[in-house]
Amino acid sequence: MEKTIKLSGWQAVVAIVIIAIIGGCYYIYMTETLNTDGVEVLQMHLKNEYLRNVTSEISDAMKNPEGKEAELSKLTSKLDKFNIEIVSVKARRGKAPGRDNIYIVRAEIRIDGNTPSESMDIRYFKMEYSMMSGWRVYGDSFAWAYYTSFKFI
Repeated sequence: MEKTIKLSGWQAVVAIVIIAIIGGCYYIYMTETLNTDGVEVLQMHLKNEYLRNVTSEISDAMKNPEGKEAELSKLTSKLDKFNIEIVSVKARRGKAPGRDNIYIVRAEIRIDGNTPSESMDIRYFKMEYSMMSGWRVYGDSFAWAYYTSFKFI
């Protein structure tokens, strides 16, 4: 026995509006908060990445150090004091077959109170949580992966 539902006119409009409201609410409320351990791991990843760039600049300047004392002291002072601040963090569960512990994380960052020199103040990362090892950053991700990571119930 086959049942069909025919909606026309105002009934179809009401049905589309209800579906759009439910889908919109689901999309808005599917973001999760990243706990402090996850934020600390992400901050450590960003610090390591930033230090890698500074140390490569120092090694380049050390190849011919004559006349570059001011530049070298400026670069070494960056190593002593720099502050990576994560202004906001949002996470969504990523799509991975059989794995519910993959997250796509959107982070708004500031370095020393300013936007990073690469003008990438909002970055996306792929992270994983394991009960055995805790949080792990796999690396950079993309905005489309964050905004299209639907997790259907």
